[in-house]
Amino acid sequence: MQLANKEIRNRAKAAGVRFWQISKEIGVSEATLTRMLREELPENEANRLKTVIDRIGGESCVKV
Repeated sequence: MQLANKEIRNRAKAAGVRFWQISKEIGVSEATLTRMLREELPENEANRLKTVIDRIGGESCVKV
């Protein structure tokens, strides 16, 4: 069985971004985000999450 939204999951992992950080940014619980990722997201929603991941990942790199 292959995981849905693999690109989003891999991007978050590579950027060191946790699901709780993403869920906090988009205003849903971590459990809700996990449920959202169970099935392929529409392209616009997937792009929104990728943007959030990139922003959080970039911020964590800047903080020292």
